Amino acid sequence: GIYDEEFFQYFKTGLDQHPEPFASCFVSISSHNPYVVPNRYDQVFEGGPLPIHQSIQYADYALGKFFQTAAQSKWFENTLFVITADHSAQAEDAYYMNRVGMYSVPLLFYHPSSKLKGVSMRVTQHTDILPSVLDYLGYGSDCIAFGNSVFNEEKAGFAVNYLNGLHQLIQGTYVLQFNGKETVGLYNYEMDKQLSGDLTEKLPEVAMAMEKLLKGIIQSYNGRLINNQLTAK
Repeated sequence: GIYDEEFFQYFKTGLDQHPEPFASCFVSISSHNPYVVPNRYDQVFEGGPLPIHQSIQYADYALGKFFQTAAQSKWFENTLFVITADHSAQAEDAYYMNRVGMYSVPLLFYHPSSKLKGVSMRVTQHTDILPSVLDYLGYGSDCIAFGNSVFNEEKAGFAVNYLNGLHQLIQGTYVLQFNGKETVGLYNYEMDKQLSGDLTEKLPEVAMAMEKLLKGIIQSYNGRLINNQLTAK
């Protein structure tokens, strides 16, 4: 595939042609296997213990160059940038190999002229992006979103995911695993990185509350999907 540096610049040129306002999406690929960088940078980025490290350094450099050139475009100051990933990758920390860590990715919101700055460690998910963007833009109408605005501190963060027949609800420091019929595990993923100590019997109230929330989300999503009600009227 195409290297990130050239691809980002191609993307920027395309954005220059769009009438405002616009929304656009870009998916970079240099941080993916086989983790190669252009030959001209082979001695520039030192890399690290894992094959992915050099390509991550290059991907970060390419993203930086995109912002340097994009800053010269007239649309730049009026744009909210959202940067995230779809999953984690090679890592030295065993945490990123478990069922929670494999979904742990950063989520960044950047507006060139915004005074809103800081870092939040609250649990967040990709379905929080839509309500967050609409909240930031001051959108006042209804929308259907299985998440919350990250800018609304009154809402407790949570995340839901599904892989190979297993639903997960991540809330606070706990992750609940549900097979569609019953809870099969409850773990404190911060204290138990291997997810080896099931707390279901020790914390039945926590397990029950999380299972109830997860079932409600699954039921609401399935019902809306079947009845074609995933968008606001």
